[in-house]
Amino acid sequence: MDVPTLIREIKALDPIDRGTVLGAIRELVESDRSFTPSQLTELSHRIAAFEAGTLATEPWEVVKARWQAGK
Repeated sequence: MDVPTLIREIKALDPIDRGTVLGAIRELVESDRSFTPSQLTELSHRIAAFEAGTLATEPWEVVKARWQAGK
């Protein structure tokens, strides 16, 4: 499954299941020692923004096209 599909499916979950998914992601991130403290802080901010519905997102195709245009 690609990431945009996964994100759409997570957004379609009911709030309780979405919270379960976010909790699992938090556990994975907190146990992953490859993240720096500042990366963990940024990730926490982004998760909070997602939960609040204020995280601006774009489809992968849009981001990829913009990146390829900048090459």
